[in-house]
Amino acid sequence: MARPFKMGLQYFPLDVNFFEDEKITDLNLMYGVMGEMVYIRLLTMIYAHGYYLEMTTEQAAKTLIKSIGNAWAPSVNDIEKIILRAGFNGLFDKELLSVGVFTSKAIQRQFTLSTRRRRGIEHQKYWLLDQNTMLELNNFYKKTPQVNVDNNSSSTAVIDNDNHTSNEVIDSNNDTSTKVIEYKSTQKEKEKKKERDKEDKKDKGVYSLPNYHYITKAIIRSQYIEGGTLEVGKYNKLFDEAVSIYGFDDVLAATDYIVSYSKRAEIAIDDKFSFMRKSLMNNLEMFQRRRENSHESIEDWFKRLVL
Repeated sequence: MARPFKMGLQYFPLDVNFFEDEKITDLNLMYGVMGEMVYIRLLTMIYAHGYYLEMTTEQAAKTLIKSIGNAWAPSVNDIEKIILRAGFNGLFDKELLSVGVFTSKAIQRQFTLSTRRRRGIEHQKYWLLDQNTMLELNNFYKKTPQVNVDNNSSSTAVIDNDNHTSNEVIDSNNDTSTKVIEYKSTQKEKEKKKERDKEDKKDKGVYSLPNYHYITKAIIRSQYIEGGTLEVGKYNKLFDEAVSIYGFDDVLAATDYIVSYSKRAEIAIDDKFSFMRKSLMNNLEMFQRRRENSHESIEDWFKRLVL
């Protein structure tokens, strides 16, 4: 009886710099450790089936709650928000996620590398990788040297990872071929060193002081928050996204008004970031609706509103 064909993976690698990836950092800043846990568990669900998973975000959220446990997991709605955020920042393909398919180019690249020795793998449904990417992945693990254990032979065969012996035979007694191999090996080591140096620079950047958004600096100067707070990254992201939608001038003026409003003696704010995010978006959306019928600037509007 033939062995049943398996589409999924038994295991998959997780890079040691996984938690320094900006997309994972984004999930952590928004949802803490739960954001990371949800994404990793979704990866295991996807790879168990192959390179994609057909499931609505609601179904996935309910499955994750059963897996994590009600005592630890938030509500279905909260987990759905994490999933949608992962799609928004590129951890999943946003368009496919909207129709109930979990996958991405990165997931499919890893699946391709993990199944390179298999036969009969079809990449048709929801496939995102183009031909050039597939060619690069296939060439990446195409050939590896095999040690010659026969002392009576003077040659070394070259095989690929699919266990097909190459027709190319290198004479180990040929000085010229040896020099060529040594040169190629040296060049590869130099290229690897360059890549390691690039990664080292990225790693060092993780431990450096954070860059402050201009508006983040403004609310620090206004003593809305302290400069050393761990939530600086959240404010940076909030203002980045708001500026991309509403424009710098509007966001700056709205933020200035909110900071001034928060300093009133009768106002008690438990969570300053939540207060800023909710107030900022509400005010900007309200002003945008008003602006549809007026050319008044947000700064003038706020002045008129307050004064």
